[in-house]
This record gives sequence, C-alpha cells and structure tokens, in this order.
Amino acid sequence: MTLDGAIDRVLYRQERQGTSWPSSIVTGPDGNLWFADSGYSEVVRVTANPVSSTVYPLVGPSELAAGPDGNIWVTVPGRRTVARLTSTGLLTEFELPTSRSNPSGIVAAPDGNLWFTETENGVIGRITPDGVITEFAIGSVPRIPIHPSRISRVVGSR
Repeated sequence: MTLDGAIDRVLYRQERQGTSWPSSIVTGPDGNLWFADSGYSEVVRVTANPVSSTVYPLVGPSELAAGPDGNIWVTVPGRRTVARLTSTGLLTEFELPTSRSNPSGIVAAPDGNLWFTETENGVIGRITPDGVITEFAIGSVPRIPIHPSRISRVVGSR
C-alpha cells in the first residue's frame, strides 16, 4: 500500500492457511505501521519505503500502543501479560499479578507510563517502561449479565 492508500501489492502473506484476525493498528515511534494479528499469533511491522513487512511471533496479541520509550506495547489476554516489543524484535512479556485479568485496551499516557484495562476484574493497570505493574480497582459495582435476547426489551421498554 502506498502512503496515499493505493494498493500496489500484497503486504501480508495471503497464501497462508488459517484465518487472519487483525485487531489493532498503530503508528509506531519508528514511523511505521504496526498491527496485531491474533489469528496468526503475530505482530507485524509495515514499512512504506520500500514497502515491506516484518513479522514478530507472539501468541494471542490483542491491542497495541506506541510507548513513550520508543517500543510497541501489546496486551496478550490469553497469556495474562503485557508485552514490550522493540523495533529490533526483542520481546519481553510482563505477567500481570491478578489471575483472570484478560488485559485488553492499552494507551500511552502523559505520565510516561502505559495504561491498560483488565476486562475480567474491573481493574485498570499501569505499567512503567521498566515493566513495573500497578493495578487499580475501578469500582465495586457487581456485574449483572444480560442475555442478548433481553437487550431489546430492556432498552425498548418504557
């Protein structure tokens, strides 16, 4: 794909078996595009000039953020980790202290850290560029599951 959006060739191995599940895309600190593909268990860096892609194996990547430290940060729900990936391909995973954490969204914040959600625990987490993790409870309101068949009745009733 060219910078103006024209597709001039396939960037990412369509001849592969299985299903690609791209879930997140960011512009990295290096100026390249990075995306997570949980179907192929990879994080992919796409360069524009020349157009090419580099694949970094990582089981179950979900969301990406460009970190203030010049690295790409990745939530990995199935492994209960947040991973740091350098542009040279060095991968470090940091295990979350709470079981069933299911880390999801992640963003770089003005405080120089990265913040992420833990959808199973009602928690948000902070990870420093050095990998120090702190978790914060966001409330004690119990979750009440609503079956999808009841949503229209709940929303539509007055």
